[in-house]
Amino acid sequence: MSQRQLISIIDGLKVDGGRSQEVVNPYTSRAVALIQLLERLPGTSHHRHTDDNNIMLDKVLSNFAVLLENHAQELVSLAAEETGSPIKYHQDDIRAVIEFTKGVAVYKDRMESEEYKLEAKGRILILLSANEPLVLFVVTVLSALISGNSVFVKPSSKTPSVPHKLTELLLAAGMPASRVSIVLTSQEGTQSLLASGEFNMALSFGSSIVNEQLQKVCHSSTQFIPENEGNDWAYVDELPAQEIEQLSKVLVNSFTKHNGQMCDAVRGILVHKSIYKELVDGMKDGLQKLNIGNPMEKTSDIGSLLWSSSKGDVNQSKPILIELKDLKSEMVSEPAFAPVCWLKSVANADEALSLYNTYNRHGLGFSIFSHSKEAIDLLSHKINAGRININVNPVDINIFSPWGGIRKSGQNGPSSWIERFTNKKLINTGKYGG
Repeated sequence: MSQRQLISIIDGLKVDGGRSQEVVNPYTSRAVALIQLLERLPGTSHHRHTDDNNIMLDKVLSNFAVLLENHAQELVSLAAEETGSPIKYHQDDIRAVIEFTKGVAVYKDRMESEEYKLEAKGRILILLSANEPLVLFVVTVLSALISGNSVFVKPSSKTPSVPHKLTELLLAAGMPASRVSIVLTSQEGTQSLLASGEFNMALSFGSSIVNEQLQKVCHSSTQFIPENEGNDWAYVDELPAQEIEQLSKVLVNSFTKHNGQMCDAVRGILVHKSIYKELVDGMKDGLQKLNIGNPMEKTSDIGSLLWSSSKGDVNQSKPILIELKDLKSEMVSEPAFAPVCWLKSVANADEALSLYNTYNRHGLGFSIFSHSKEAIDLLSHKINAGRININVNPVDINIFSPWGGIRKSGQNGPSSWIERFTNKKLINTGKYGG
Protein backbone atom coordinates (compact mmCIF):
# COMPACT_ATOMS: atom_id res chain seq x y z
CA MET A 1 0.00 0.00 0.00
CA SER A 2 1.19 3.50 -0.80
CA GLN A 3 2.70 5.43 2.10
CA ARG A 4 2.20 8.87 0.56
CA GLN A 5 0.94 11.70 2.72
CA LEU A 6 -2.77 12.19 3.17
CA ILE A 7 -4.26 15.23 1.53
CA SER A 8 -7.64 15.58 3.23
CA ILE A 9 -10.44 18.11 3.18
CA ILE A 10 -10.82 20.15 6.37
CA ASP A 11 -13.22 23.08 6.33
CA GLY A 12 -13.26 22.90 2.54
CA LEU A 13 -9.48 23.26 2.15
CA LYS A 14 -6.79 20.75 1.26
CA VAL A 15 -4.43 20.42 4.19
CA ASP A 16 -1.54 18.23 5.25
CA GLY A 17 -3.16 15.50 7.35
CA GLY A 18 -0.17 14.87 9.56
CA ARG A 19 1.75 18.10 10.02
CA SER A 20 -0.24 21.29 9.43
CA GLN A 21 -3.58 20.23 10.90
CA GLU A 22 -4.14 18.74 14.34
CA VAL A 23 -7.06 16.33 14.56
CA VAL A 24 -8.66 16.64 17.98
CA ASN A 25 -11.23 14.21 19.35
CA PRO A 26 -12.39 15.47 22.78
CA TYR A 27 -14.01 12.18 23.74
CA THR A 28 -10.91 9.95 23.69
CA SER A 29 -7.13 10.12 23.83
CA ARG A 30 -6.64 8.85 20.27
CA ALA A 31 -5.80 12.15 18.56
CA VAL A 32 -2.13 11.26 18.06
CA ALA A 33 -2.90 7.75 16.83
CA LEU A 34 -5.51 9.17 14.48
CA ILE A 35 -3.03 11.60 12.96
CA GLN A 36 -0.59 8.73 12.42
CA LEU A 37 -3.35 6.75 10.74
CA LEU A 38 -4.27 9.67 8.48
CA GLU A 39 -0.70 9.96 7.29
CA ARG A 40 -0.95 6.50 5.76
CA LEU A 41 -4.11 7.18 3.75
CA PRO A 42 -3.96 8.23 0.10
CA GLY A 43 -5.90 11.40 -0.46
CA THR A 44 -8.42 12.73 -2.95
CA SER A 45 -10.17 16.03 -3.43
CA HIS A 46 -13.95 16.20 -3.35
CA HIS A 47 -13.77 17.81 -6.80
CA ARG A 48 -12.55 14.55 -8.34
CA HIS A 49 -14.76 11.81 -9.67
CA THR A 50 -13.34 8.83 -11.50
CA ASP A 51 -15.21 5.83 -12.87
CA ASP A 52 -13.01 2.81 -12.30
CA ASN A 53 -14.68 0.23 -14.50
CA ASN A 54 -11.85 -2.26 -14.18
CA ILE A 55 -12.07 -2.73 -10.43
CA MET A 56 -12.04 -6.42 -9.53
CA LEU A 57 -14.84 -5.80 -7.06
CA ASP A 58 -15.24 -9.38 -5.91
CA LYS A 59 -11.55 -9.49 -5.07
CA VAL A 60 -11.71 -6.18 -3.20
CA LEU A 61 -14.66 -7.37 -1.11
CA SER A 62 -12.95 -10.69 -0.42
CA ASN A 63 -9.78 -8.91 0.67
CA PHE A 64 -11.76 -6.48 2.81
CA ALA A 65 -13.58 -9.31 4.60
CA VAL A 66 -10.23 -10.90 5.46
CA LEU A 67 -8.86 -7.58 6.71
CA LEU A 68 -11.95 -7.06 8.85
CA GLU A 69 -11.39 -10.45 10.43
CA ASN A 70 -7.68 -9.76 10.98
CA HIS A 71 -8.33 -6.32 12.52
CA ALA A 72 -11.53 -7.21 14.36
CA GLN A 73 -10.13 -6.73 17.86
CA GLU A 74 -8.65 -3.34 17.00
CA LEU A 75 -11.88 -2.17 15.41
CA VAL A 76 -14.18 -3.25 18.24
CA SER A 77 -11.80 -1.70 20.79
CA LEU A 78 -11.82 1.62 18.92
CA ALA A 79 -15.62 1.51 18.69
CA ALA A 80 -16.08 0.70 22.37
CA GLU A 81 -13.65 3.39 23.51
CA GLU A 82 -15.14 6.16 21.40
CA THR A 83 -18.84 5.35 21.81
CA GLY A 84 -18.71 4.20 25.43
CA SER A 85 -20.90 1.27 24.38
CA PRO A 86 -19.87 -2.18 25.71
CA ILE A 87 -17.43 -4.06 23.54
CA LYS A 88 -19.63 -7.17 23.34
CA TYR A 89 -22.11 -5.31 21.15
CA HIS A 90 -19.37 -4.18 18.77
CA GLN A 91 -18.18 -7.79 18.60
CA ASP A 92 -21.68 -8.66 17.38
CA ASP A 93 -21.45 -5.79 14.90
CA ILE A 94 -18.09 -6.86 13.45
CA ARG A 95 -19.46 -10.35 12.78
CA ALA A 96 -22.49 -8.82 11.08
CA VAL A 97 -20.48 -6.49 8.83
CA ILE A 98 -18.13 -9.32 7.80
CA GLU A 99 -21.22 -11.30 6.77
CA PHE A 100 -22.50 -8.25 4.89
CA THR A 101 -19.18 -7.76 3.10
CA LYS A 102 -19.21 -11.37 1.90
CA GLY A 103 -22.79 -11.23 0.64
CA VAL A 104 -23.54 -7.71 -0.56
CA ALA A 105 -22.42 -8.21 -4.19
CA VAL A 106 -24.70 -11.24 -4.61
CA TYR A 107 -27.50 -9.27 -3.00
CA LYS A 108 -27.10 -6.51 -5.59
CA ASP A 109 -27.12 -8.97 -8.51
CA ARG A 110 -30.43 -10.41 -7.32
CA MET A 111 -32.01 -6.96 -7.43
CA GLU A 112 -31.39 -6.52 -11.14
CA SER A 113 -33.30 -8.19 -13.97
CA GLU A 114 -33.57 -8.03 -17.74
CA GLU A 115 -36.29 -5.40 -17.30
CA TYR A 116 -34.73 -3.20 -14.63
CA LYS A 117 -31.15 -2.00 -14.28
CA LEU A 118 -29.59 -0.11 -11.38
CA GLU A 119 -27.26 2.74 -12.29
CA ALA A 120 -24.93 4.67 -9.98
CA LYS A 121 -25.98 8.13 -8.86
CA GLY A 122 -22.38 9.46 -8.97
CA ARG A 123 -20.75 11.29 -6.06
CA ILE A 124 -22.22 10.34 -2.70
CA LEU A 125 -21.62 12.28 0.54
CA ILE A 126 -22.35 10.20 3.66
CA LEU A 127 -22.67 12.05 6.98
CA LEU A 128 -22.29 9.53 9.79
CA SER A 129 -23.67 9.83 13.31
CA ALA A 130 -21.67 8.79 16.37
CA ASN A 131 -23.53 5.58 17.18
CA GLU A 132 -22.81 2.11 15.74
CA PRO A 133 -19.83 3.26 13.62
CA LEU A 134 -18.97 -0.23 12.31
CA VAL A 135 -22.43 -1.00 10.96
CA LEU A 136 -23.22 2.45 9.59
CA PHE A 137 -19.93 2.74 7.71
CA VAL A 138 -19.70 -0.75 6.22
CA VAL A 139 -23.32 -1.14 5.18
CA THR A 140 -23.69 2.28 3.59
CA VAL A 141 -20.22 2.71 2.07
CA LEU A 142 -20.03 -0.78 0.56
CA SER A 143 -23.56 -0.51 -0.82
CA ALA A 144 -22.67 2.79 -2.48
CA LEU A 145 -19.34 1.51 -3.81
CA ILE A 146 -20.58 -1.72 -5.36
CA SER A 147 -23.30 0.31 -7.06
CA GLY A 148 -20.59 2.23 -8.93
CA ASN A 149 -20.52 5.46 -6.94
CA SER A 150 -17.64 7.48 -5.53
CA VAL A 151 -18.09 7.90 -1.78
CA PHE A 152 -17.07 10.73 0.53
CA VAL A 153 -17.50 9.92 4.23
CA LYS A 154 -17.79 12.61 6.88
CA PRO A 155 -17.47 10.83 10.28
CA SER A 156 -18.88 12.17 13.52
CA SER A 157 -16.39 14.23 15.52
CA LYS A 158 -17.20 11.94 18.47
CA THR A 159 -16.28 8.68 16.73
CA PRO A 160 -13.81 9.40 13.89
CA SER A 161 -11.29 6.60 14.40
CA VAL A 162 -13.41 3.66 13.23
CA PRO A 163 -14.34 5.24 9.84
CA HIS A 164 -10.68 6.20 9.32
CA LYS A 165 -9.49 2.68 10.06
CA LEU A 166 -12.15 1.14 7.83
CA THR A 167 -11.18 3.48 4.99
CA GLU A 168 -7.56 2.45 5.42
CA LEU A 169 -8.57 -1.22 5.20
CA LEU A 170 -10.69 -0.61 2.10
CA LEU A 171 -7.73 1.00 0.36
CA ALA A 172 -5.47 -1.84 1.46
CA ALA A 173 -8.03 -4.28 0.01
CA GLY A 174 -7.59 -2.70 -3.42
CA MET A 175 -10.30 -0.04 -3.59
CA PRO A 176 -8.94 2.94 -5.58
CA ALA A 177 -8.46 6.12 -3.58
CA SER A 178 -10.57 7.97 -6.14
CA ARG A 179 -13.59 5.95 -5.04
CA VAL A 180 -13.56 6.44 -1.26
CA SER A 181 -12.41 9.44 0.78
CA ILE A 182 -12.63 10.73 4.33
CA VAL A 183 -13.82 14.32 4.78
CA LEU A 184 -12.80 16.17 7.96
CA THR A 185 -14.74 19.35 8.48
CA SER A 186 -16.70 21.46 10.94
CA GLN A 187 -20.46 21.96 10.94
CA GLU A 188 -19.95 25.07 8.80
CA GLY A 189 -17.72 23.07 6.44
CA THR A 190 -20.37 20.39 6.10
CA GLN A 191 -22.93 23.00 5.13
CA SER A 192 -20.51 24.41 2.55
CA LEU A 193 -20.04 20.97 1.01
CA LEU A 194 -23.80 20.44 0.81
CA ALA A 195 -24.27 23.86 -0.78
CA SER A 196 -21.49 23.33 -3.32
CA GLY A 197 -23.50 21.22 -5.76
CA GLU A 198 -20.51 18.84 -6.06
CA PHE A 199 -22.51 15.79 -4.93
CA ASN A 200 -25.31 13.91 -6.62
CA MET A 201 -26.64 12.62 -3.30
CA ALA A 202 -26.13 13.23 0.41
CA LEU A 203 -27.16 10.69 3.04
CA SER A 204 -27.27 12.12 6.56
CA PHE A 205 -27.65 10.22 9.83
CA GLY A 206 -28.75 12.41 12.72
CA SER A 207 -31.61 14.10 14.48
CA SER A 208 -34.52 15.50 12.50
CA ILE A 209 -33.66 18.99 13.77
CA VAL A 210 -30.09 18.82 12.43
CA ASN A 211 -31.14 17.22 9.15
CA GLU A 212 -33.79 19.88 8.56
CA GLN A 213 -31.08 22.53 8.91
CA LEU A 214 -28.75 20.69 6.54
CA GLN A 215 -31.47 20.15 3.97
CA LYS A 216 -32.17 23.89 3.86
CA VAL A 217 -28.60 24.65 2.73
CA CYS A 218 -28.28 21.65 0.40
CA HIS A 219 -27.88 22.52 -3.28
CA SER A 220 -30.97 21.86 -5.38
CA SER A 221 -29.04 19.46 -7.62
CA THR A 222 -28.07 17.26 -4.65
CA GLN A 223 -30.61 14.68 -3.53
CA PHE A 224 -30.74 14.91 0.27
CA ILE A 225 -31.78 11.73 2.11
CA PRO A 226 -32.22 12.14 5.89
CA GLU A 227 -32.01 9.18 8.26
CA ASN A 228 -33.60 10.67 11.36
CA GLU A 229 -34.07 9.41 14.88
CA GLY A 230 -36.71 6.86 15.73
CA ASN A 231 -39.26 6.80 18.53
CA ASP A 232 -40.17 3.14 18.47
CA TRP A 233 -42.90 1.79 20.73
CA ALA A 234 -44.02 -1.72 21.60
CA TYR A 235 -47.34 -3.28 22.57
CA VAL A 236 -47.37 -6.27 24.91
CA ASP A 237 -50.64 -8.21 24.89
CA GLU A 238 -51.97 -10.79 27.32
CA LEU A 239 -49.32 -13.53 27.51
CA PRO A 240 -48.82 -16.72 29.52
CA ALA A 241 -46.91 -16.21 32.78
CA GLN A 242 -44.03 -18.43 31.62
CA GLU A 243 -43.33 -16.07 28.70
CA ILE A 244 -43.20 -12.85 30.71
CA GLU A 245 -39.78 -13.50 32.28
CA GLN A 246 -38.12 -14.09 28.91
CA LEU A 247 -39.93 -11.16 27.29
CA SER A 248 -38.79 -8.91 30.15
CA LYS A 249 -35.17 -9.67 29.21
CA VAL A 250 -35.88 -8.96 25.54
CA LEU A 251 -37.48 -5.61 26.34
CA VAL A 252 -34.65 -4.55 28.66
CA ASN A 253 -32.19 -5.37 25.86
CA SER A 254 -34.35 -3.44 23.39
CA PHE A 255 -33.67 -0.11 25.13
CA THR A 256 -30.24 -0.68 26.71
CA LYS A 257 -28.22 -2.32 23.90
CA HIS A 258 -25.44 0.02 22.73
CA ASN A 259 -26.32 2.25 25.72
CA GLY A 260 -29.74 2.81 24.17
CA GLN A 261 -28.13 4.76 21.34
CA MET A 262 -29.75 2.90 18.46
CA CYS A 263 -32.30 4.38 16.09
CA ASP A 264 -34.55 1.35 16.53
CA ALA A 265 -34.31 1.17 20.34
CA VAL A 266 -37.68 0.89 22.06
CA ARG A 267 -38.58 4.16 23.83
CA GLY A 268 -42.04 3.28 25.12
CA ILE A 269 -44.05 0.14 25.96
CA LEU A 270 -47.83 -0.13 26.09
CA VAL A 271 -48.74 -3.13 28.26
CA HIS A 272 -52.04 -4.97 28.57
CA LYS A 273 -53.41 -4.23 32.04
CA SER A 274 -53.78 -7.94 32.91
CA ILE A 275 -49.98 -8.50 32.89
CA TYR A 276 -48.74 -4.97 33.57
CA LYS A 277 -47.46 -5.55 37.11
CA GLU A 278 -45.74 -8.84 36.23
CA LEU A 279 -43.97 -7.32 33.22
CA VAL A 280 -42.87 -4.21 35.12
CA ASP A 281 -41.50 -6.33 37.95
CA GLY A 282 -39.68 -8.55 35.45
CA MET A 283 -38.09 -5.58 33.70
CA LYS A 284 -37.05 -3.97 36.99
CA ASP A 285 -35.42 -7.24 38.00
CA GLY A 286 -33.67 -7.42 34.63
CA LEU A 287 -32.31 -3.89 35.00
CA GLN A 288 -30.91 -4.67 38.44
CA LYS A 289 -28.98 -7.60 36.97
CA LEU A 290 -27.27 -5.48 34.29
CA ASN A 291 -23.56 -5.02 34.74
CA ILE A 292 -22.74 -1.31 34.48
CA GLY A 293 -19.02 -0.80 34.02
CA ASN A 294 -16.03 -0.28 31.75
CA PRO A 295 -17.15 -0.60 28.11
CA MET A 296 -13.87 -2.39 27.33
CA GLU A 297 -14.86 -5.29 29.61
CA LYS A 298 -16.73 -8.17 27.95
CA THR A 299 -18.99 -8.57 30.98
CA SER A 300 -20.36 -5.01 30.81
CA ASP A 301 -23.97 -4.47 29.67
CA ILE A 302 -23.93 -0.67 30.00
CA GLY A 303 -20.83 1.46 29.54
CA SER A 304 -19.87 5.07 30.03
CA LEU A 305 -22.41 7.40 28.53
CA LEU A 306 -22.74 11.04 27.55
CA TRP A 307 -25.99 12.10 25.97
CA SER A 308 -27.61 15.41 25.11
CA SER A 309 -30.98 16.74 26.17
CA SER A 310 -32.74 20.08 25.89
CA LYS A 311 -31.01 21.02 29.16
CA GLY A 312 -27.52 20.24 27.92
CA ASP A 313 -25.17 17.28 28.18
CA VAL A 314 -26.09 14.70 30.80
CA ASN A 315 -23.76 12.11 32.28
CA GLN A 316 -25.83 9.00 32.91
CA SER A 317 -24.64 5.50 33.72
CA LYS A 318 -27.79 3.74 34.85
CA PRO A 319 -30.70 2.96 32.49
CA ILE A 320 -34.03 4.50 33.41
CA LEU A 321 -37.46 2.82 33.42
CA ILE A 322 -40.44 5.11 34.08
CA GLU A 323 -44.10 4.27 34.65
CA LEU A 324 -46.49 6.84 33.18
CA LYS A 325 -50.14 7.54 33.87
CA ASP A 326 -50.54 9.59 30.69
CA LEU A 327 -48.40 10.35 27.65
CA LYS A 328 -48.49 14.15 27.77
CA SER A 329 -44.75 14.39 28.26
CA GLU A 330 -41.78 15.57 26.20
CA MET A 331 -40.01 12.29 26.91
CA VAL A 332 -42.82 10.58 24.96
CA SER A 333 -42.90 12.89 21.95
CA GLU A 334 -39.14 13.71 21.85
CA PRO A 335 -37.32 10.86 23.65
CA ALA A 336 -33.70 11.02 24.76
CA PHE A 337 -31.13 9.12 22.70
CA ALA A 338 -30.22 7.09 25.78
CA PRO A 339 -31.26 3.98 27.77
CA VAL A 340 -34.54 5.50 28.92
CA CYS A 341 -37.89 3.76 28.47
CA TRP A 342 -41.41 4.40 29.74
CA LEU A 343 -44.33 2.00 30.32
CA LYS A 344 -48.09 2.53 30.43
CA SER A 345 -50.97 0.18 31.15
CA VAL A 346 -53.67 -0.09 28.45
CA ALA A 347 -56.95 -1.97 28.17
CA ASN A 348 -56.31 -3.54 24.79
CA ALA A 349 -54.74 -3.17 21.33
CA ASP A 350 -57.37 -0.59 20.32
CA GLU A 351 -56.27 1.76 23.10
CA ALA A 352 -52.61 1.17 22.16
CA LEU A 353 -53.39 2.16 18.56
CA SER A 354 -55.24 5.28 19.67
CA LEU A 355 -52.37 6.41 21.90
CA TYR A 356 -49.78 5.80 19.17
CA ASN A 357 -51.74 7.81 16.63
CA THR A 358 -52.18 10.64 19.14
CA TYR A 359 -48.68 10.96 20.60
CA ASN A 360 -46.13 9.48 18.20
CA ARG A 361 -45.02 11.72 15.30
CA HIS A 362 -42.19 9.43 14.20
CA GLY A 363 -42.53 6.38 12.03
CA LEU A 364 -39.51 4.09 12.12
CA GLY A 365 -40.74 0.94 13.84
CA PHE A 366 -43.33 -0.63 16.12
CA SER A 367 -43.19 -3.99 17.88
CA ILE A 368 -46.04 -6.32 18.75
CA PHE A 369 -45.82 -9.11 21.30
CA SER A 370 -49.05 -11.08 21.12
CA HIS A 371 -50.64 -14.43 20.31
CA SER A 372 -53.89 -12.77 19.26
CA LYS A 373 -54.45 -12.74 15.51
CA GLU A 374 -56.96 -9.92 15.91
CA ALA A 375 -54.49 -7.70 17.82
CA ILE A 376 -51.65 -8.47 15.42
CA ASP A 377 -53.81 -7.77 12.36
CA LEU A 378 -55.15 -4.51 13.82
CA LEU A 379 -51.79 -3.05 14.81
CA SER A 380 -49.72 -4.32 11.87
CA HIS A 381 -52.18 -2.76 9.40
CA LYS A 382 -53.05 0.43 11.27
CA ILE A 383 -49.77 1.52 12.84
CA ASN A 384 -48.16 4.11 10.57
CA ALA A 385 -44.50 3.04 10.68
CA GLY A 386 -41.86 1.76 8.27
CA ARG A 387 -41.25 -1.53 10.10
CA ILE A 388 -43.54 -3.78 12.13
CA ASN A 389 -41.85 -6.38 14.34
CA ILE A 390 -44.03 -9.27 15.49
CA ASN A 391 -42.78 -11.37 18.41
CA VAL A 392 -39.09 -10.64 17.70
CA ASN A 393 -36.42 -8.60 19.47
CA PRO A 394 -36.74 -5.12 17.93
CA VAL A 395 -32.98 -4.49 17.92
CA ASP A 396 -31.96 -7.86 16.43
CA ILE A 397 -32.45 -6.98 12.76
CA ASN A 398 -30.96 -8.80 9.77
CA ILE A 399 -28.23 -6.57 8.38
CA PHE A 400 -29.49 -7.18 4.82
CA SER A 401 -33.04 -6.08 5.67
CA PRO A 402 -34.45 -2.95 4.03
CA TRP A 403 -34.27 0.09 6.29
CA GLY A 404 -36.04 3.40 6.65
CA GLY A 405 -38.95 5.18 8.24
CA ILE A 406 -41.76 7.54 7.37
CA ARG A 407 -43.14 10.77 8.79
CA LYS A 408 -40.55 12.35 11.13
CA SER A 409 -38.20 9.34 10.93
CA GLY A 410 -37.41 9.39 7.22
CA GLN A 411 -38.76 9.32 3.70
CA ASN A 412 -40.81 6.75 1.78
CA GLY A 413 -40.34 3.89 4.23
CA PRO A 414 -37.98 0.90 4.00
CA SER A 415 -35.76 0.22 1.02
CA SER A 416 -32.44 -1.53 0.53
CA TRP A 417 -29.33 0.59 0.73
CA ILE A 418 -28.43 -0.36 -2.84
CA GLU A 419 -31.75 0.99 -4.06
CA ARG A 420 -31.02 4.28 -2.33
CA PHE A 421 -27.63 4.67 -3.97
CA THR A 422 -28.83 3.88 -7.50
CA ASN A 423 -31.29 5.11 -10.09
CA LYS A 424 -33.63 2.43 -11.38
CA LYS A 425 -33.90 2.24 -15.16
CA LEU A 426 -36.61 0.38 -17.05
CA ILE A 427 -35.35 -1.48 -20.13
CA ASN A 428 -38.26 -1.77 -22.56
CA THR A 429 -37.47 -4.04 -25.51
CA GLY A 430 -39.48 -5.24 -28.48
CA LYS A 431 -39.44 -5.69 -32.22
CA TYR A 432 -39.61 -2.52 -34.29
CA GLY A 433 -42.75 -2.52 -36.39
CA GLY A 434 -43.96 -5.74 -34.76
